[in-house]
Amino acid sequence: MFVIFASVKYKQPKPKKMKLTELTEIVSNVLDIPNEIMSKSQEHKYARARFMCLALYKRINFGISGNDLSDTFDKDHSTISYMLNKHRKRLKSDLFYLEDYTRSCNALGLNIIDNTQIDRTKLLNHLQSEVNRLTKERDKLKMSLSTIVTCMDEVGNILK
Repeated sequence: MFVIFASVKYKQPKPKKMKLTELTEIVSNVLDIPNEIMSKSQEHKYARARFMCLALYKRINFGISGNDLSDTFDKDHSTISYMLNKHRKRLKSDLFYLEDYTRSCNALGLNIIDNTQIDRTKLLNHLQSEVNRLTKERDKLKMSLSTIVTCMDEVGNILK
């Protein structure tokens, strides 16, 4: 008697490939810095962003070789290895870095844990809830500002 086992592989959608210029634009917007990530600047904010871009680019372009990464980022292969190791260490030790990396992943629709893409519906719901939260915050600030202006007017009338 023969038993045939069928293996079924469930393919998860891989992230869509992206050009480096598109990636740096998105990351610079998320981090709120000028899009000078690929410059030779050693300034902390650009170096951090380069580490993130390298790691994200490697995730998005799954299976890319080290030589291709070296060519794309115009860095030596040992520098690429150093940057990836530094990225991994920062994810574990720097909460601000982890938060920025998570926000960059979310902006790209990437799951923080693996290479699967986030369900767009969940992402849109999350973004809508964030917009609602920020709208409420803005309204509170407007009311506070209005109260301050009213008080300033009353003080001005008293001093006249």
